[in-house]
Amino acid sequence: MGIKGVSRTTIVLSVALSAIIIASALISVVYGASQDSGADPSELSSSYIIFKEGSSTVARNGTSGAIDFRSDNSSFVFQRVVDQVKSTGGLIHVKPGIYLMTAQVNITSRCVIQGEGYSNIDTGTILRAVNNITMFNVYSMGEWGFGMRSIMLDGDNKGNIGIKVDFLNRANFYDVMVYDWKEWGVVLSNATALNFNGCKFMKNGAISAATGGVLLGDPGYAFAITFDSCQFDWCGVGAILRMVTTVTFRSCIIENCLYSGIRGQSDASEGWWAQQVYFLESYFEENNVIGSSHRRDISIEGPHCGYWTISNCIFIGFKVNHSIAADWMTGPINIENPRIYGSPIYYIAESGYLLGVEARDLDPSCLPLRPGVTGLSSELFGNEDHGHLIIPANQTIAYINHSLGSKPSAVILTSGTGGGAVNAWVDETETDRGRIAVCLPKPSETPVSLYWVAYR
Repeated sequence: MGIKGVSRTTIVLSVALSAIIIASALISVVYGASQDSGADPSELSSSYIIFKEGSSTVARNGTSGAIDFRSDNSSFVFQRVVDQVKSTGGLIHVKPGIYLMTAQVNITSRCVIQGEGYSNIDTGTILRAVNNITMFNVYSMGEWGFGMRSIMLDGDNKGNIGIKVDFLNRANFYDVMVYDWKEWGVVLSNATALNFNGCKFMKNGAISAATGGVLLGDPGYAFAITFDSCQFDWCGVGAILRMVTTVTFRSCIIENCLYSGIRGQSDASEGWWAQQVYFLESYFEENNVIGSSHRRDISIEGPHCGYWTISNCIFIGFKVNHSIAADWMTGPINIENPRIYGSPIYYIAESGYLLGVEARDLDPSCLPLRPGVTGLSSELFGNEDHGHLIIPANQTIAYINHSLGSKPSAVILTSGTGGGAVNAWVDETETDRGRIAVCLPKPSETPVSLYWVAYR
């Protein structure tokens, strides 16, 4: 039976329309609840979101949406959040704002602290010290411990150290600016397999030649540390290396440091040895801003430093006494294809090789070179030939035409990136007064690029 004046079809359509409206409203409510104002994808996957609200620092639980912590003390909120994720680890997303830090934050658990970047010292995600603190103390974390990215740690010339590490393995720092700390931007002790990518160390330790951007290996070791596309600028020293091995600086900029750019140190009584250090395709300019004596872009100091390779780097400026100073260490110090536009190289190491180094690049006082050095000396200028070789893809042998006029007594092959030349070797039986035969152990799917130097 129908309702008077209303057809059955009208009733059905009305009910259907009402259902659609109700469903749409429910979808809107659910969707709205899941999309917090200003949220981005990284927030939605975060364990906690930290943000500023007036003078307060607030931490919102990323799972429940509840405000778990609120305080005018930013250090307190950060510590409570780090402690809260201790059992499971998690992503801590820090919204833009200036967070005034008054106390050290201790991190002993797996977590990643992620900001939203910075454009200058007052804009972006900025944690600023207000007294002489170490801002982050990261320790006793073991494997796969910690990460930090897209954030500025501002010492404001009040804090002592930005990040102090003790017993940390496999951590990544990406786009972190460590700025204006009185002693050190970062200190690494008992650290293994740490990667710094796109980080900036600026105005740190600008008080002496024993403070600066990064201290590696004191008091504990630093092993397998990589700096990739990082910048060291206006520090006392860009980095000091002590008890270290296998440290790589790749495509870095080291400039305007007040004393020296890089210092590698050895001291038997302290247990320091700076070994297996690589500078690859990096840029040095106008270090030693204050003009003190005995300062260098790269200073390798003491008898226990060794196995350094400085490859395809650029050195500009006359403020340093020497662009590279290789002191009296016994281990090999290798310099490959430097571009020197300023102060010369001082090289008195007992062993190593010089590839692509011209006579004008060397300080005359270091000649003749030690007998253990393969390369240039006052007698060898004009008695060597060098160049660049590309072995085509899918080939295992290529020939170099040289100008020595006799069969070479020695040939050095290098990849130009601080390592071995993909196991390339010279076939003595095919090498003669006019050509050098270079072989690969197996064909490569892509062309192989090598640098070579041959000696009469």
